[in-house]
Order: sequence, then C-alpha cells, then structure tokens
Amino acid sequence: MANPSDKPADWAIAQTMRSQASAWQSVGTGLQRAQTITDVAAASAQNIGDILETMKADVLSLSDTSLDPTSAAALTTQIQNLVSQVDQTANSANYSGVNLLVPITQPAISLSFPMGGPSPSLSFSSAVNGEPGIVNMAYSFTNVASSAPNEPTLTTTGLNPNSSIEYPGSSHAGQTINWNTTFDYGDLSNFAAANPSSISFDFNTSQFPTPPPPASPPPASYGVTVQSLTLTPYQTNATVPSSPNGGSYNMYYYPMTSSLLGLSDIGSLSPDQMMSAVDGAIAQVTSITAQIGTAQNALTGLIGRASTMQAAITTGVGNLVDADLATASASLQAQQTKQQLAATALSVANAEPQMLLSLFRKG
Repeated sequence: MANPSDKPADWAIAQTMRSQASAWQSVGTGLQRAQTITDVAAASAQNIGDILETMKADVLSLSDTSLDPTSAAALTTQIQNLVSQVDQTANSANYSGVNLLVPITQPAISLSFPMGGPSPSLSFSSAVNGEPGIVNMAYSFTNVASSAPNEPTLTTTGLNPNSSIEYPGSSHAGQTINWNTTFDYGDLSNFAAANPSSISFDFNTSQFPTPPPPASPPPASYGVTVQSLTLTPYQTNATVPSSPNGGSYNMYYYPMTSSLLGLSDIGSLSPDQMMSAVDGAIAQVTSITAQIGTAQNALTGLIGRASTMQAAITTGVGNLVDADLATASASLQAQQTKQQLAATALSVANAEPQMLLSLFRKG
C-alpha cells in the first residue's frame, strides 16, 4: 500500500494512525524535558536542605554565650555566606531556560480600595484571584495621635501571616506621614495550594491632641488615606501537554530563594530568632522536596503512558500495512508462477518443430 489508490480506506486509516503516533512521540519528548527540569530542581532542593542543616549547626554554636566577640562575628559571617549559598544553589537549578526554584513575578494587578480621606477609621476588603504574590499598599496618616493606646493601628486578614501593626503617629498638629508597606499573600511554600479569595484591612486612628492655648488647634480632619493597592502575583506553574487530545500537566514552581524562605535578614537577628528562622526554612524545604518527589513520580507515569501509546499505535500501523503487503506478495508470486509456466509451455512448443526437422535430416 504505497499510494492512496492501492487501498484508499486502509491508507487513510494508516495515515491517521501515523499522525497519532507522531503526536504521542512529541508529547513524550515534552514530558521528558519536564522530568529533567524537575529532576534538576529536586537535586538542588536536596543541596539546599544540606546547607540549611549546616546553618542550623552554626546558629547553635552562635548561641553559646561563652563565645568571644571575634568568634561570634566569624560565625555570623559564615551563616550569612550560607544564606548566599542557598540563593546560588536555587539560581543554578536551571535546565532549558526553566528554573522551578526561582518563581517569576507577573505584572502588578490593581486592587480595589476606598478613595478619598483622610478617614478616622477605614475597613475594606479587596477581591484577589488566588495567585500567591506580594501585596503593596501606599497610604498616609494625617494629624493622628502618637501615644498608646491611641496610636494608629492596622489589622489585616487573608494575608500571610495575618497581622496587627501599630504605627508612630504625628509629632505635631497637622502632620502627614506617608507609608508604603508590602505583605505576603498566599501560601508561598506550596504554589498548588488554594488561597483566600479576598484580603481585608482595618485601620483605626485617633485625632492628634488639641494643643493648649495660645497654640492654634489642629485641623479638624484626621485619619488614614489609601493612595494605591496592588498585587504582584507569582507565576505558579508552567503547562506541559500530557496527551495529543488537549490534556496537560501543571509543572509547579517551588520557591527556595532566601527571601521566600525567610532568611534574607538573618544577620540582624538574635541567635534564638536565627534558630526559629532556620527551623522554619528547613520545614519549608522538607515539604517542598516531598512535593517535587511527587511531581517526579507523576511525570514518570505520564512518560510511560506516552511511550506505550506511541508503540501500540505504531504496531497497529505496521499490522495494517503488513497485511496488505502479504496479500500483494501472494498475488505477485501467483503471477510469477503463471508467467514461468507460460514460458515453459512456449519453450516446449517451439522445440517440437525442431525435433521433426532433425528426423528428415537423418534420412
């Protein structure tokens, strides 16, 4: 069956099957690339885990109160160097232009917030799309009290972690103080996790005290004004085709840079605070490494399926073509046999006159 005219129906089926086999081969190639990317991430994650264990031992040594200042300073420097090694290891986990340990930020998204102000109290919520990222809010306090318990406060909900913040107030009547604060949103240790669908902010302020005469009284307006609110989301995953029919596999990012592990400012912490930060980073890396292992197993299964499907379809094409070849071969052999018999008969027929002539010659 070399041409469509040989057997049109079977030829069409064979061509479709060849296309399917080629598609499964392409899927398998893409999944193998994804597996290599994930394997590189897994190896680097294990290395980061080893670095953190070394860091923990150094922090434990630093907690020894009998250390002289020179030795303590040397240990602190070594711990900071290990933090740098964490970043170097994460940044080197790159294969084919993809690094699963260093998430990519997407363009900032503007979130809703109340316009106008200042307002003595301000409570509002903003809808978010569930992608983890960094929330940035620019705001100001105008003519607000500075002494406890009347200083400005902000309570947040839906962020990571939720918090209650106290701020210094105005140092003189009519003063405006500008702030720009960032908050983590979503589970930064598991980009596949579900996150809150909204975040909330609750501001409370008190008016700056009226100064005694003969000073002028403070302006009547006071409180908080929000200028902007944005979310800069992280790219959570890259999509890889898992079948020719539109199926896909989500290859998630696994953040392991020092900032996302909570280690970027470790040099400014006390030994106890350092230990808490390192223990938290170790727990996060352990969890992420397990997630990567699960992804490796999933990819192995998908690659096996793609290979099996390609082989099965290729065998089917071979069976279809071979069956036609066997029929054609039998027909050819029959035709050749007929031709050979015809040639033999003709040879015999041509030989008979010659035999008769030879008899007359002998006479």
